[in-house]
Amino acid sequence: MSSDILIDEMKETDRTVMLKWMDDIARKHGVDSGFPGAMLPVTGLAARDGNGRTLAVATLYLEKSSTIAVCGFCVADPANRFRQSAAAVKLLLSTMPIYAKRCGAEYLMSVFGRRSLNRILDQSGFIPGETAETKFRRL
Repeated sequence: MSSDILIDEMKETDRTVMLKWMDDIARKHGVDSGFPGAMLPVTGLAARDGNGRTLAVATLYLEKSSTIAVCGFCVADPANRFRQSAAAVKLLLSTMPIYAKRCGAEYLMSVFGRRSLNRILDQSGFIPGETAETKFRRL
């Protein structure tokens, strides 16, 4: 299954697709305004099928004053079959350290609350940090 999945740098079309998925998730949780697109960086990776359809996207925030990068959001197409989404996300997250290093990072941090994403990171050689909740506030 993962051999049918290609990983590439996130393009603006992937970012747009990801934003729609994030909007859908926000609305599902009662946030009528959707997800603020300004929160998504232009850097990240996308997983695509052999036809070029976006299966999953993960963003990478690059810190300017240190050598740490943060993998901040990872979303799979909610319309996909579970196995295809899981394979896309696993391949995407296992490729993220290579991409982050290529972007100049020395360390890669993630801030995922979902156990499924953290299990994938554990299997990919990430070590646990602190347990935290991610919160947002519009300024």
